[in-house]
Amino acid sequence: MRASQPDLSKVATRAIIWVNDLKLDFTVIAVSKGDQRSYVKTLSDEYSHHYLTFAGTVADPELGRFTSWSDTIRALISWADRSGHTLEIYHTSEDGQTRIDVNPQSI
Repeated sequence: MRASQPDLSKVATRAIIWVNDLKLDFTVIAVSKGDQRSYVKTLSDEYSHHYLTFAGTVADPELGRFTSWSDTIRALISWADRSGHTLEIYHTSEDGQTRIDVNPQSI
């Protein structure tokens, strides 16, 4: 059973994605290890460099800035693998009723 839906405005990245007729408004990324859990937002600066911000109990590893979203996520995947963290990525609708899980290894 999945955990309850977090407050998306605080922990998710607004990224409208269409899958067939489904509109998914947010991308949620969570990292956890033991009783520590953080949500990760992907942001970009004025130079279109992508970076991550962590909210929760997992310390921000400060992975740097990247020129693509995919490279940013790959760095997060690599860090999670090396540090023993579990990584969860999914896209969800604004009302939280529709959710599609992402396999991080496919990125």
